[in-house]
Amino acid sequence: MTWPMCRAATDCREHKSTSRNSRQRLIFFTTHLIYQPGEISLWNPATEEEKKMTHLAKQILGRMEDLQNMPTPFPCTFKGELWRLKDSVLVLQAVLPDAEQQQVYSHQVRDWLEKLSDTMYEVEHFLDDLSVEAHLSAIKDGETTFLVNSFPGALLYGVKMGRAIKAITEKLDFLRKDVQMFHLQVADRLEQPPPVALLSRAVLDEIVIGRQEEAAVITDKLRRFDFEAAGVSVFSIVGKGGLGKTTLAKLISENEAVKEHFGRQVWVNVSTRFNAKEILAKMLQSITRQSHAGLRLADLEVVLQEKIGGGRFLLVLDDVWEEGFETWKKLGQHLMTVGGAAGSKVLVTTRSNKVAEMASRAMMEPGTSTSMVETPYILRTLPLDVSFQFLMKSSLLLHGEGAQTEQVEGIAKEIAMICGGVPLAIREMASLLSLKDRKEWPSIVRGLQRNYRDGVDSMSVILQLCFNSIPSHLKLCLSCCSLFPRGHVFDIQSLTQLWEAQGYFEEGGSGNRQGLQCFEMLNRRSFFHDVEMDEFGNLATCRMYNWVYDLASMGHNGRHWSLSPNSESSSRFPTNIHPSLLRSILLGGQESSSASRRGWSMLKPLFPSLKSLSALDAHSSGIEQVPSSIRYLAILRYLDVSGNDAMEQLPESISELWQLQVLKLSGCTRLKQLPRNIRKLVNLKHLYSEGCWSLTHMPRGIGELTSLLTLTCFVLPKQSSPSKHMAAGLSELGSLKHLRGRLEIRNLGSHNSGGTELECRTSFLIEKQGLQSLSLCWDMDDGASADVKQQHEQTLECCQPPPGLKELEISEYGGEKFPSWLSSLKDLIRIKILDCPRCRSLPPLEEFTLLQSCTIDSLPKLEYIDSLSKRKHDSPLFPSLKEVYLTNCPGLKGWWEEGVDVTFPSFHCLSRLEIRDCPKLDQMPLFPTLEDKLLVEYSSLAPLQQTIQHQEEASSSFSPLSRLKSLWILSIEELQVLPEQWLQKLPSLQELLIEFCPKLSFLPPGMRRLTSLRVLDVHRCPQLTQRCGSNKAVDWPNIAHITNIRIDKKLIQLGGRYQLSEKDSIAAIANFSFVHPLSKITSVTVESLESLPAEWVQNLSTLKELKIVNSPSIDSWPQELRSVTHLERLQISGCATLEEMCIEDKDCSAIAHVPFVQAGDRVVRPRPR
Repeated sequence: MTWPMCRAATDCREHKSTSRNSRQRLIFFTTHLIYQPGEISLWNPATEEEKKMTHLAKQILGRMEDLQNMPTPFPCTFKGELWRLKDSVLVLQAVLPDAEQQQVYSHQVRDWLEKLSDTMYEVEHFLDDLSVEAHLSAIKDGETTFLVNSFPGALLYGVKMGRAIKAITEKLDFLRKDVQMFHLQVADRLEQPPPVALLSRAVLDEIVIGRQEEAAVITDKLRRFDFEAAGVSVFSIVGKGGLGKTTLAKLISENEAVKEHFGRQVWVNVSTRFNAKEILAKMLQSITRQSHAGLRLADLEVVLQEKIGGGRFLLVLDDVWEEGFETWKKLGQHLMTVGGAAGSKVLVTTRSNKVAEMASRAMMEPGTSTSMVETPYILRTLPLDVSFQFLMKSSLLLHGEGAQTEQVEGIAKEIAMICGGVPLAIREMASLLSLKDRKEWPSIVRGLQRNYRDGVDSMSVILQLCFNSIPSHLKLCLSCCSLFPRGHVFDIQSLTQLWEAQGYFEEGGSGNRQGLQCFEMLNRRSFFHDVEMDEFGNLATCRMYNWVYDLASMGHNGRHWSLSPNSESSSRFPTNIHPSLLRSILLGGQESSSASRRGWSMLKPLFPSLKSLSALDAHSSGIEQVPSSIRYLAILRYLDVSGNDAMEQLPESISELWQLQVLKLSGCTRLKQLPRNIRKLVNLKHLYSEGCWSLTHMPRGIGELTSLLTLTCFVLPKQSSPSKHMAAGLSELGSLKHLRGRLEIRNLGSHNSGGTELECRTSFLIEKQGLQSLSLCWDMDDGASADVKQQHEQTLECCQPPPGLKELEISEYGGEKFPSWLSSLKDLIRIKILDCPRCRSLPPLEEFTLLQSCTIDSLPKLEYIDSLSKRKHDSPLFPSLKEVYLTNCPGLKGWWEEGVDVTFPSFHCLSRLEIRDCPKLDQMPLFPTLEDKLLVEYSSLAPLQQTIQHQEEASSSFSPLSRLKSLWILSIEELQVLPEQWLQKLPSLQELLIEFCPKLSFLPPGMRRLTSLRVLDVHRCPQLTQRCGSNKAVDWPNIAHITNIRIDKKLIQLGGRYQLSEKDSIAAIANFSFVHPLSKITSVTVESLESLPAEWVQNLSTLKELKIVNSPSIDSWPQELRSVTHLERLQISGCATLEEMCIEDKDCSAIAHVPFVQAGDRVVRPRPR
């Protein structure tokens, strides 16, 4: 089938635009849409705030009901005014749906709604004040009550608030008079609840069915190994928004052939900001799953170089808009520094052909022919029949086989045509249809056809229609998301907590459950992508689609302030709104970000005015002290000051924030204590304090916070702590029955476990059924007495967790044995036992059939891990175990006490094994399935030998260690040779590291069979250094094929290029004690250096020509260059910082005497006339 000519299908040209331009474009399309009652209701961004008032009115009425039922000393006349106010809100709420429909074509109604919106927020602010005072009236502080609790105070307060409520009611009454003038009708229902039946994301994601051919073509292009292009080459996917460029890139990156070809895949969502440092930081974050924004550029390069390890990598840069040649060139230079084997690729997704062209040209190797540049792949629209089939499939899945009627087929064909083959439009329409009854489909089609015939962009119509189909409280949730930067990775738990703090959920329900339900509803409507789970199966992170971001950002009412770390207005407070009206403030949160620091400094004086603030996020903002004036944020529900490692204490006034629900302190490493009166935070649900290593105790009374769901760290006081008398004990922890997620208990040994504390029942943790991760840490400062041993064992017996626990860590435990309850933890997937000096045995680990990771560290008296007599021979050994770490167990002799004679049990699916400092360990289960890494340090190589030898004797069809990618052999002083039979078994090996093996005399010819080997790193092995240190060395023919070779931390080969030329190269002088007399060198070329060593620069007395190539880490001139008086010519290429310094003539006094200086392609000296 072919497409009819239409605007949506033929206009494929899209240009870069700012978010402001995007917003203006979307508003243009929206305000020019044809609206017909009875067809489809399209979204008007100019009045989206009014559509949310239905939810706001509902919240206000619920709060008024609570206040009227609350026992307060306010006068009866005051409560009468409250009833009057409630009546006005009820009347106006009833006509809101009709007003929201009429405002589309009536400016008068639109103005009326804007006035109503302002007044409703005024009502909400009034109720906030009233709630605070009502709460304070019920609180006693010793024998003194608050003023409002006395009769005169109540009378004065009642008069004051009575005037305020009367003024607000008069405003609402004035608005009520206009109801009749505008003929606003009372709606039968306020808001239709969303249908239960929803099309699953799995079905929606099948839209890639039409992209299999494209994926195969691009995969083939990426896998072409171009030996001539030793650097990183670029391939681009170009297409307009909504065509599925990102989805296609994911489909390609998840292809098994691509995974096998590229040793490392890195995904970076670029969106708006594009600079080398940020991209390198995101690359590292993609690999390590941790933020590295605080690292310097040079540090990022070093760490990335280690992580990539010289192997071939695929870097996906998604949603790129940058067209600057120099910007791309700098990124290419940094990627060259990072390294990577020949054939590494950068896959770019973009809407612009110019972006694709600039990226390919700028990142070409110097001297590379332009004929070698890959032509970008232009992504086309999907065929009409594919669009139709997908829409029909979604209809059948939702409504059953009977849904396949001629009418349904006709509607599906019409919609498929209107979608114009754009996958995003098709997917969103499929999702929308799944929410509607089939009887509503014809009206949807009529509305779409009308706008289609009138030339309105069908893509905008469909997206706005889908956005408008969600309830108003979900729109509020999305609007909150748009406060963050485009492309932001959301922590889903934090996001739902922020939604709850803003009051987007119904009162009285479980905020956590409602938050997850809201997220699931939005996710199933395809508003989020890249949704990832944590190791326990919980929702972890996600991103929001850009089109959703554009639409959601239009719903802002000016009551939220988000400080971007790169914003030009980072030192200015918004002038279009009074601080008292702000509902949320989000600072940048960038490590060492000056913008965030300025934002916090600017914010502190405003605290007395921020009376409506419900959420404040100031994490990683350089906070040293939170001011006591934070007490004025009376309705604050969400406070994040985590990551401020200079902050040592919190003000006591925080305990006055009685509505606070979330308090985040994680990573405040110097924080010493929590507020003493923390018991006043009666609404607190989540307290995050992990990584607060200076905390001395938890304040007494914390056990009264019975609403707590999250408490990540509970610190018991040490015996010597002066605050011991103010500290909470285990009995208070036992009172917190609803804790879930992660919990760490510190200083168990130091706490007085006798007396009343030992009366804490065995169930003080077992009742907390929501716990998933538990860390129990004792304090070894208690000493080594028998009493301490018994005390530790008794305490551990009391710490029995619920049977559904997923992760258990026990550290610094002073007992000899473990309690029997460990065997009941059948759901464990990770166990860590660390620093237990007296332990001689372990719990029966083999009973944990779901165990995936096991760490045993610093158990000096442990001799055996398990008993062979107890294992079940008819079942696989550790069927789920993937990682084992054995460290610092000098007495460990074997896995089983009885030894192994006939049978050799094997780990079923072990992928990573690290053995450190276990010199006596000579027997353990075989590990033929290892794939990720094998590390042996200061330990016996017998287990490795057993694994290889036994599999040979068994004549198994499966070759042991045939999938192993990384082998590290460290500190094996007796190792003299790498056996040829070992090397024959390692066809997939990509990395080999050998360190401190002084007797290892050579690398055998079998090394040549390791054709997959990309990295060889040898350190502190003097004989190997001599035999492998250059291409003239004896063993060089055995290792010459290896892409990256480093000997004693000196780079010999990088990306397949030999780094030591036979000429008098400066790289050889820097990396090896090159014996050529420096005083006779006249020409030198520097390549891939981090600095210019002063010790040899000052000896280059005859040097006339110096070239510095591809050394972007060099950022200054050594002053010793002043003494190189014969230097006549200086050329710099691929050194961004030095080039900039030369061009701007900045900090160049050391080379002021050089007559000719060239930076890149530009001659700097002599200056052009």
